[in-house]
Amino acid sequence: MKGSGLHQGRADCTGIHHFAGACLDSPQNEAIRRYLMQNSRLISALRLPIGHVSPDNAGTDVGSDLIVLQKADEQDISEGIEQQFCETVSVPS
Repeated sequence: MKGSGLHQGRADCTGIHHFAGACLDSPQNEAIRRYLMQNSRLISALRLPIGHVSPDNAGTDVGSDLIVLQKADEQDISEGIEQQFCETVSVPS
């Protein structure tokens, strides 16, 4: 994630990051979520509904997530909301 806004910002900067839904859902992307939580504090996370962007304009029909992070020094994420953010959990539909 070097080169991302999180990496480049000053010590306590806050930023909003937009991700395709698959990034935050996929077990294969746990390393990305873990990096984010080890280097920032989770302020808020919002899941936007599928189709919030017109498929006619975007050429796709996928959901996405907005997360608000505040940069922090490397931190332990062995418990709490940051650890839960890293995990992938199946939810019955």
